[in-house]
Amino acid sequence: MGAIIVFPLLYGFLGFLAGIIGATLFNLVASMVGGIEIELSQGFDPPARSPTRPDPYFSDAVTTPGERNPEFHS
Repeated sequence: MGAIIVFPLLYGFLGFLAGIIGATLFNLVASMVGGIEIELSQGFDPPARSPTRPDPYFSDAVTTPGERNPEFHS
């Protein structure tokens, strides 16, 4: 009956000790080797959105100022 209380506490304590030992070993090795370096770049282009229909204001059709795009009628 005492094992129900003792073993979980023992496992928690041993896990805590293993975490301390593992972190210490990692820090020692990382200081000698140089650790892990991550390089992040700024300013990426978001993926292009595919249009469902052509934009009436930006089209391949050449229009003069004040002339509406002939492809679209409202």
